[in-house]
Amino acid sequence: MRIYIVRHGETKENKERIFQGHLPGDLSKKGIKESQKLKDYFKKITLDHIFCSDLKRAKDTLKEILKFHPQVPVTYTKILREKDYGIFSGTPRKKIEESIAKKEFELKDSLYARANKVSKKILEGKYKKVLILGHGTINKFVITSILKKDEAFRKNLPRIHNSSISIIDFVNNKSAKLVSFSSIEHLKDL
Repeated sequence: MRIYIVRHGETKENKERIFQGHLPGDLSKKGIKESQKLKDYFKKITLDHIFCSDLKRAKDTLKEILKFHPQVPVTYTKILREKDYGIFSGTPRKKIEESIAKKEFELKDSLYARANKVSKKILEGKYKKVLILGHGTINKFVITSILKKDEAFRKNLPRIHNSSISIIDFVNNKSAKLVSFSSIEHLKDL
């Protein structure tokens, strides 16, 4: 089995460094172009199922990919939403003191619980190729969960780029290996 884990395209809020959390988010012009590049990347890849965040920015990114995969079943789910920033959603990062903000953010145990749910669904589904389309923070938790790694592993993962692709392969559906992390090779012409 191969699992593709994709982050949504750049949003206007990403450009302005605003905490989006569970807010919908609007793709920027660059984010739309990135989504088209993702469409081209996935054009010849056969997918069995797609799991996508139910937030607008993820759905808008997926719309492009679905142009070549209209028959692939899609599960839109709250489980793949970005980390909830609570009362700080919609606030520019520079206006928030980290020590105050951390008290209002969704706890990592909640993020792991969500990541474990989606991992379980995928592993029980016996798919050959699956696409997960989510967000920067939740994608790190999903990768950590699928690989059965610990918190230290997740904390050491670098930033996940917009419209990047991470790939996990399973050997004999047992041993998971991270083949690629946050690759933006497909975006090089932008």
